[in-house]
Amino acid sequence: LRLPDFLTEVGMAKLCEIPFPHLKRFNRGYVWSISMTPRIVDFLNAHPTIETLRWATVPSMPIPCSSLPAMRHLSSPNSSFLAMLLSREEHGSIHLSSMKDVPLNEELLPLLGAVDQDTMRILHIGTLDNFDSLRAVAECFPNLEELVLPKRGAWRENGQIVTRLTRAVLRPW
Repeated sequence: LRLPDFLTEVGMAKLCEIPFPHLKRFNRGYVWSISMTPRIVDFLNAHPTIETLRWATVPSMPIPCSSLPAMRHLSSPNSSFLAMLLSREEHGSIHLSSMKDVPLNEELLPLLGAVDQDTMRILHIGTLDNFDSLRAVAECFPNLEELVLPKRGAWRENGQIVTRLTRAVLRPW
């Protein structure tokens, strides 16, 4: 389910009344008011079958990962959303296999320990603050099979190497 940009609060309330017992994907999209967040949280709480969650917009949601026990894929460029979501969880308790658009920075790095290192296989980094963060990711997720670096580096260490690495997609063949 991808919520359309034109959905009103009344429409979201009506959507919350409709059960989708096998719903696998939820995409919040970009255009939303803060007042809709509680309804969206209610919707997510009512759909524990969701495996893929994309949260792109600013208002973060007060929902623990335990409300989404089937979640295996998480995508969000929103650092505050990811920090709120991960900071509530115990070390290794979130069994994700992929994370995409991750804004990798010093704030988020310590919180990645909440993700089970044995299940994490795919990481797409949206922004990267420095190579030390990348080294920390390698230590945190030793079982990564796919790592995608940002198209445009957000770091300024040794420009030549960054230019070459930002085009790299590391995958086992």
